[in-house]
Amino acid sequence: MVIVLNRHLRVVPAALAVVLAVSACASSATPVPASAGGTGSAPTTAGGQGALASSGAAKQLTIAWVNVSGPDYPFSARVMKGAQDAANQVGVKLHYTWSSSADINSYSQAIQAAIASKPDGIAWILIDPVVEKQLAIQAEAAGIAVVAGDGPPDVKDADDPYLAYTGSSETLAGQRAAQRMLTAKKPKAAVCLIAEQGNQSLERRCAGFTTTMQAAGVSVDKLPVSFTDLSAAQATIQAYVTSHPDCGAILGTTPQSAIPAIPVVKASPNIMLGGFDLDDRMNSALQDGTMMFTVEQQIYLRGYLPVMLLANYLRYRLMPASDVLTGPSFVDKSNINQLIPLITQGYH
Repeated sequence: MVIVLNRHLRVVPAALAVVLAVSACASSATPVPASAGGTGSAPTTAGGQGALASSGAAKQLTIAWVNVSGPDYPFSARVMKGAQDAANQVGVKLHYTWSSSADINSYSQAIQAAIASKPDGIAWILIDPVVEKQLAIQAEAAGIAVVAGDGPPDVKDADDPYLAYTGSSETLAGQRAAQRMLTAKKPKAAVCLIAEQGNQSLERRCAGFTTTMQAAGVSVDKLPVSFTDLSAAQATIQAYVTSHPDCGAILGTTPQSAIPAIPVVKASPNIMLGGFDLDDRMNSALQDGTMMFTVEQQIYLRGYLPVMLLANYLRYRLMPASDVLTGPSFVDKSNINQLIPLITQGYH
């Protein structure tokens, strides 16, 4: 069972409501310089413990959050904002760091550095669950509470070391994206774009998309594109579309893969384009319908919820009995204008 958070819902599930209600008692915080750690770091957020401290542990808690990229990327900026806002609200020290590149070796080193700093709790995203499971076991053995700032696996291991998962179901998201396209128009062929090679979350998005499309008789290719060079990515997508005239649907698994597909689809309006996450550069394409939709996972909450859950677990041993799904939901021409101000503010 999972708890699903969606911007359209007005009622917070009871288990999570307890955690958020307790957290609301915390005092505000002010930034102080961060200690060194990882290959990139943000100023540590430090807050007084206020009402929580009076009935919780005497010492101030430190929570480490490790991301795969820095705040220059919109995804990571939203995760960091969520984590910092939560730290301010519950009065914990937040040490937020990131790796120098998106490969698992660099990311593992950043996580190991954070574990070595001996925080009370730690959160990170999942790009290689097998490797990161061993890191979580290592942290757990050191007495560090661990929450995954990512959606749960399709099947959990019996010895799963994470206290909770907070994110979107990636396989389900890919399935829903395919279903949405098939409902509009069944293409002869489709392609799934991946800009971060080896990222298992993106692979699961493609897998969900592919199996659903193939079940409907649609052939699907997977196409690697550049993560850092949008012009090169656009050229790759254009070359693919030109050589595959039957392609009627493109799914970009990140903004870095969806954004370079926009001009390609503008020139070939018979192709449906779907993406993942929100980015200022995608707004107009969603408004005019060039992009059919983007799958929202409420990234802000992926940063925010692990800090909230860890703080309340460490202080009061409170933890929802199930994982918390922050997505998937959809943004399209019908609702993008409502979200643009919140995208600018970093909440979506």
